[in-house]
Amino acid sequence: MARVAQEHNMEDKIKLTKQAINEMVPAESRYYVRDARQPGLALVVQTSGAKSYYVVKKVRGKVRRVKLGDHPGMSPRDARKAAIAVLDGLNRKAPKTRYRDPETLTLGDVWERYQREHVPKLRDGNNLESIWRHHLSSMADRPLSSIRPSDVEALMTDVESKVHAADPTKSGERAANSARGLLSRMWRKAALWGLTDYPSPVSTVPRRPRIPRERFLSDDELRRFLAAVRDCENPVVRDVALLLLFTAARKGNVLQMEWSEISFADRVWTIPAAKFKGQRVHLVPLVDSALEILSERHENRETGVAHVFPARWGWKGYVTNIHTAGWADVLEAAEIEDFTVHDLRSTTATLALNEDESEGPVITEVAVGAWLGHRRKSITGIYARAGLKLARKAAEAAEMAIKRAGVEVDR
Repeated sequence: MARVAQEHNMEDKIKLTKQAINEMVPAESRYYVRDARQPGLALVVQTSGAKSYYVVKKVRGKVRRVKLGDHPGMSPRDARKAAIAVLDGLNRKAPKTRYRDPETLTLGDVWERYQREHVPKLRDGNNLESIWRHHLSSMADRPLSSIRPSDVEALMTDVESKVHAADPTKSGERAANSARGLLSRMWRKAALWGLTDYPSPVSTVPRRPRIPRERFLSDDELRRFLAAVRDCENPVVRDVALLLLFTAARKGNVLQMEWSEISFADRVWTIPAAKFKGQRVHLVPLVDSALEILSERHENRETGVAHVFPARWGWKGYVTNIHTAGWADVLEAAEIEDFTVHDLRSTTATLALNEDESEGPVITEVAVGAWLGHRRKSITGIYARAGLKLARKAAEAAEMAIKRAGVEVDR
């Protein structure tokens, strides 16, 4: 993609990262490059080579340009946050003529505002943008007044078909429910903003029933998996896979792990409430194998790097995907099929349950539940009294079972 766009003709649209910006060179006249992630945000490259962030938006028929800061003093991430604040101010001043006629309000109009004003506040914002792009954007030009329950049902069926066609091992009900959920959330916001009085077409369409997934590695599969991890050439995939086994944490939490969350002295990883699925602080006990991995990465880290798995590029600062970095190669080498990254969580929990039967099944289930961060109303009191202790017991039991697989993973 060309990286030069003359002023007043900002056709280039790329994801602004530090690396991408550094590669931009000056031209005979200044030019703008729009950010593919944040609407309204653009980078201006002057003929002198100076680069600055601007908000560029048409307000009442006139193009407004608001300077946010200079590169590299301002990072792309900070520029996006500043752009959201500036755009919010400009939108408050702009007349809402676009939304005066509910009959012509489209789903795309609602998404534009939902993405601008609401998505940045959400923990799952990136996931919602992906759901819109892959499943709902085809309905962007549909007026809200024309969307019926039958359209929602057809949408969900279409999503299921596409997912199953791409991967025959998946039925697609989860993706269909996600598309339905986003549509429902957008409709509620549209009603709250006073954009529509039409009843939601989603309310009468039931969610697809989900069959709980019960996939975990057998003893033989575990040995093959550990051998493949040992031989993996990508250290990030290797360490992430092992930490997933030794912590029973979710993939997103492991990838987002920061050094400030790790206490080597207390042997505990504290996942902040903002990152944890239950919106509460979760303490993960760190067994010897996990501490060994973290200690080595800590010794070899670059100064000032906050994340355990830092990314070389991208605005988030950490590795966001291991599927393209060697996960599929590990499964192929291990000759394992129909297995996801999240299934490692089920595997390690199963190992702990099968390993420790000394105090009976009730205590064992409580321990594993505390380790996974699950909440059960009937045992909330037990969690409060001894949650971390029980969790550590489950973690150590799983570690013992993994080591008994007989495959040494050299680091």
